[in-house]
Amino acid sequence: MDWLRDAPHVLYWGDIDAAGFEIVNQYRQSGVPVRTILMDLTTYETYERFGATTDAKGNPLPVPAAKMLDTLTAHEQDVYDRLTDPAGTRCAASSRNASRSPSQRPRSPGTFSPAPE
Repeated sequence: MDWLRDAPHVLYWGDIDAAGFEIVNQYRQSGVPVRTILMDLTTYETYERFGATTDAKGNPLPVPAAKMLDTLTAHEQDVYDRLTDPAGTRCAASSRNASRSPSQRPRSPGTFSPAPE
């Protein structure tokens, strides 16, 4: 990975979830000069409603436990904090979805379920 550490510019565009920010942190810890794009609060707030809040069986996704990510910028940390806050919008959306029948739950992009008859 020397070539990656030596690159003058490395752009990272990953999932806007806790794991995505943990990957950014790992790259930076290993010396890769990663700059994120489209992983900011504005992008998150614009597209959060399309994110998955339940698993394939309709169970609410758990809110991931926050980890100490010491290389995130202040803007990245703001998004990460929202993603790992049990009282945040993702958790509230998960709770609302849990009370709905599977046909009423929002679907993540790329999934299809026929309408109930």
